[in-house]
Amino acid sequence: MLRSLEQLPICGAAAAGLTDHTPPCTALAEMCGIRPAEAEETIETSLATPHEAALLHTDAGRPMLLLTRRSRTAEGEPVDRVRSACRGAQCKFVAALTRAAD
Repeated sequence: MLRSLEQLPICGAAAAGLTDHTPPCTALAEMCGIRPAEAEETIETSLATPHEAALLHTDAGRPMLLLTRRSRTAEGEPVDRVRSACRGAQCKFVAALTRAAD
């Protein structure tokens, strides 16, 4: 899967704490106290661009799944915007659903 985080202003401590394996929201919460309260995620089909195809070792124009997520704080401030692309034959999504307290 190919994932990129678009540039948004974040606190310096969180930026310094990011690694290849640290989710940006985790770094923001732990180092800056910024917590996402809501997010919208879109899942759609797409065709691989030449750049994506090279990174995913496939051909340009091949079918892919494209996920785009925008997270915000309770006050509506943006936390992150993520774009993920994966080859259709190699995707697995799991959703854990829980009912909110009444």
